Amino acid sequence: MPDLEGPPKPGSGGYAADYPVREYVAAMAGELASMARWDGDEKLAYALEVAADMARREAPAG
Repeated sequence: MPDLEGPPKPGSGGYAADYPVREYVAAMAGELASMARWDGDEKLAYALEVAADMARREAPAG
């Protein structure tokens, strides 16, 4: 019987394995950083690179 409680909550059970959110965020932020740099916005590119680096780090337990 399907679970009628709704979608799994982030960080619970197999959710992280099924949906690699941190990897996606890291990749997307890296791409956006490249776009910002191409457009001449070094400050935004740096901020996006910081976000990509944070997403690549291991998620805190909790």
